[in-house]
Amino acid sequence: MLAPASWRRVASWICGWAYVVGNITITLAVNFGTSLFFVGCINVFESEPGVGIFQYENYQLYLIFLAITILCNLVSALGNRWLP
Repeated sequence: MLAPASWRRVASWICGWAYVVGNITITLAVNFGTSLFFVGCINVFESEPGVGIFQYENYQLYLIFLAITILCNLVSALGNRWLP
């Protein structure tokens, strides 16, 4: 292995937790980017020049983010019969 015997447990602990934190962080970042993308796609349509049809508040964007996150978690947790 790459690590000396005295450092194997510490190195594997750091590597494991870095993987978990990175996995959670990238998942949440992609979900937040997707919610911003959805709002941007909706606001392509304008009610007046320069004003989108959906003027969102921060809590509305957060609720969209939560809905996307819950949907992704439900698909991965309950969708085994449909996923390959």
